[in-house]
Amino acid sequence: MFVAMLAFLAAALLQEPRPAPPPTEILIVGTFHFSADMDLVKSVKHDVLGEKFQAQVSDTAARLAKFRPTKVVVEYPAKDQAKLDDLYAQYRAGKRRDSKSERDQLGARIAAELKLDRIYAFDQPSDMDFQPLMESAKASGRTDLLAEFQARTIDIGKKTAEISAKYTVSEHLAILNSPTVIEQMHSLYIWLLKFDTPDNRPAAALLTNWYLRNLNMFENLQRIAQPGDRVLILVGAGHTKHLRDLVSQDPSMHLTEVAPFLPPAPIQSLAAPLEKTSDQSSGPPGKP
Repeated sequence: MFVAMLAFLAAALLQEPRPAPPPTEILIVGTFHFSADMDLVKSVKHDVLGEKFQAQVSDTAARLAKFRPTKVVVEYPAKDQAKLDDLYAQYRAGKRRDSKSERDQLGARIAAELKLDRIYAFDQPSDMDFQPLMESAKASGRTDLLAEFQARTIDIGKKTAEISAKYTVSEHLAILNSPTVIEQMHSLYIWLLKFDTPDNRPAAALLTNWYLRNLNMFENLQRIAQPGDRVLILVGAGHTKHLRDLVSQDPSMHLTEVAPFLPPAPIQSLAAPLEKTSDQSSGPPGKP
C-alpha cells in the first residue's frame, strides 16, 4: 500500500503543471452619489440632466470605457438582480435617460455602449444607525464628541460642495480615488470609536455592521467575477478602502489602478486648498 502511494505521488509530480487561470482584472471606481442619498456625509445635489453635467458624465464614461470591461458592477442590492436586469433592459431600449443615479448615468451608459448583456448588482445593504452613538455620548457627558462629530461632518460636506462646484465629474472622481483621500474617508469611521466606553460599545457594533456589509459585497463580487473577466465596479467612495484591500488579498484577482483612466487629481487631500479653477467643460478622455 505504501509503495503504491509513493508511485502515485511520483507520477503526480512528474505530470506537467496545469497553467493557472488568467486573473480577473478589477477596476474599482469610488464615486459620489449624483442625487440625494443617506450617506454619513450627504452628497451635493447636482443638475444631473443639465447640458454641462451631461457633457462631463459622457467624458467620464468614455474614460472608464477604455478599461474595456467585460462586466460592470454597481451598488445595487444583489437580491434584486432581476429588477436591475429589467431596469437595464429599459435603458438599452432608450428609456430611463432621465434617471439621476450614477448607476444609470455611468454604469448603464458604459455597459450599453460596450453592448454588454447586463450590469451586476453586488450590494448587501444594512442599516447605519448612529443614534446609539449620540445617546452614548450624552449619557457619558461627552458633549465634546457630539460637537466634534458635527464639525467633522459639516467640514467634509462643505469641502465636497466646493469640489463639486469647482471641478468636473472626472476630476471629482480623481480626487475621491487618490490614496490619501481614500484613507481620510476611512479614518472618519475609525474616529467613531471614540464614542465607546468599556461598558458600552455602540461604535464598535456600528463598524462591525459596516465591515460586514463590505465583506458581503466582496463575496458577491467573487461570485460575479470569473477568470479572465475585466470587471468595472462603480461604488460609493466610502466602500473603496475595504474593497481595494479585499481584492488585493485575493490571488485570483488583480487590482487595476483607476488613476490612468482619469485626469490628474487637482488636489490629493481633503485638507488641501482648492487652487485650480476648472471651467467645468469636458476634456478629451485620458489615455490609460
